Amino acid sequence: MRLRTVQVAIILGGLALSTPSMAQDIASIPEWTLQLDPLTTALGFVHLQVEKRLSDSFSVYAGPHLHLFDGLLDKESGESYRGYGVEAGLRWFFLGGGWLEEFVFATVQERPVTDARMNVKLDWERNQTAPKRAEQQIRNEFDVLFTSGNRLHVISCKTGNLDAPTEAGGNKGKEAIYELEALADKAGGPFGRAMLVSARRLSDYSRSRASRMKIEVVDGVDVLGLGKRLERWRQGA
Repeated sequence: MRLRTVQVAIILGGLALSTPSMAQDIASIPEWTLQLDPLTTALGFVHLQVEKRLSDSFSVYAGPHLHLFDGLLDKESGESYRGYGVEAGLRWFFLGGGWLEEFVFATVQERPVTDARMNVKLDWERNQTAPKRAEQQIRNEFDVLFTSGNRLHVISCKTGNLDAPTEAGGNKGKEAIYELEALADKAGGPFGRAMLVSARRLSDYSRSRASRMKIEVVDGVDVLGLGKRLERWRQGA
């Protein structure tokens, strides 16, 4: 048996993602947690991790890695050793829909498009002939915008439950679809195009409504294939 050199790893920038529906769960996590990874233990590495939640967005963690016995892979390789190490880091949680916007924007940037933007805010005049006053302006925010083939493409990103009812008696899916159609028409004119990307699966009714309004929908597990869908949509397929 031989003893390996001690290794210390400091890892900053660990990232975890959550949706608004998970925000309450994160807030209820205890301030201190102790974790033991059973998979690495089976491989011969006892990985203990102590984590302290600093806020709903950040936590810090630290823990030792102990190789105290031969794991499954060691038995196959015939190599036997003992060692230990230390890991520490910072976790940052995305709360709200920001994580989906970041993902969509990064995917758009991989495509041959022009002038891709994220979180664009535009002020519109209620009356073009009236003097400019704050109360006469309407502000809209676009999650992701890009141009391709001289056409403006507008993408709305949603992580919440679009089947949830609204105070007006409809549901959030219907509201999101009508809002997206209006924004795409207002910003892109008759040649503007619209896509709704939802982390959750839309109802058949909402999908049918979006189709009638010529809004491309990428939802649920289909978001994992967003790159290919974007390319077909960009090319007008």
